[in-house]
Amino acid sequence: MRNLEDECACRDAVSRSYRELRQCAVPERSAFEASIRVYLYYHPEVPTNVARLTVSAWLENGNSPET
Repeated sequence: MRNLEDECACRDAVSRSYRELRQCAVPERSAFEASIRVYLYYHPEVPTNVARLTVSAWLENGNSPET
């Protein structure tokens, strides 16, 4: 069973992967797909369509931490 710390680590990793790929001029779609793969690494039990919606919501709602 995953605890709250795992969820935070997942969100940070997902957001960081997207942000850093975009900073390296990786196309938005590719960065998004990579972020989904990061999410699924932490949550292999989650269906891909749910992972896509979750990551999309995190990124759209400004939940991507800026450095």
